[in-house]
Amino acid sequence: MRRESRLWLIFVFGARMSRCKVTFLPHNRTVEVSEGDSLIRTALQAGVHINASCGGEGVCGKCRVLVEKGVIQDGLSERLSDEDREKNYRLACLSHVSEDVTVRIPAESSIDRSVFDKQVTPRRTASIKQMDFDSLKEQGLFIPPVEKIYLELIPPDAQNHMPDVTRLIEHLKLKGDEHKLELTLPVIRSLPAVLRENDFKVTVTLVRPVRSDGKSQITKVQPGDTTDKNIALQIVSGREGISLRKANALVYYNIDFSATSYWQSRDRMTTKDRLKNDIYWIFSKGGIESDIYKAVIKKKDYTLTHFRRKFINL
Repeated sequence: MRRESRLWLIFVFGARMSRCKVTFLPHNRTVEVSEGDSLIRTALQAGVHINASCGGEGVCGKCRVLVEKGVIQDGLSERLSDEDREKNYRLACLSHVSEDVTVRIPAESSIDRSVFDKQVTPRRTASIKQMDFDSLKEQGLFIPPVEKIYLELIPPDAQNHMPDVTRLIEHLKLKGDEHKLELTLPVIRSLPAVLRENDFKVTVTLVRPVRSDGKSQITKVQPGDTTDKNIALQIVSGREGISLRKANALVYYNIDFSATSYWQSRDRMTTKDRLKNDIYWIFSKGGIESDIYKAVIKKKDYTLTHFRRKFINL
């Protein structure tokens, strides 16, 4: 008897992603989202604050929520004890919505824990004051750790033929009241050509020491006036750090997987006079930056699930 084998192929066309209702207690706020959406992003959409100081990486454990009704996907972490898991606690940053669900936000997840350790002080009225940093610098009350200074040096002649390094340092001492200066070797090597490129008109970048007995270092000399062009590098979460209101553009390299970090960092360039920002990405060849970009630009976190789907199953 010959056994017949049959291959059944099942195709599903036009499958629609279902919608789920998420209710947050004690705020009594309900929002409808797509299946698979991040719970912490859903809370943001509902206007509910949940602590997530790690940027949604699941390492701080401050975004604990209690699932009172329904089931959510993922959300488990070593930050949760066995007792927490039995009580149905989950981490919001790692959780994804799969059906209608009701979650309760504990007080410690909506308020920074450090608040509980502080004594209550009398309420004071806060005020905002705009500071004139140029005036503070003239009074000696503010010394920027990094500064660009435009200089117009006197070109050498028969009576004034001191070396280029000495000419630069002496000018900074005389005109800028800068002392205890040193130059890096690359700056010394490039200085003769840079000075003569724009008739001895240059911009110097100074990095001042932390300690008073240290030396200010000249790290860069550029031809012409470039004091209006600055690049700031911060090795911290994208939503923290310096103001970018005066930045010309924002360049992302090795961006955080968190969509919240991405959007909050680029919003730090936005002002009332500039609503559209110049954003650039640097993608490594064969890297995952392009996949992260596709996720966060749609306000979705790039999670381990995305990585496994793209790379683990190759």
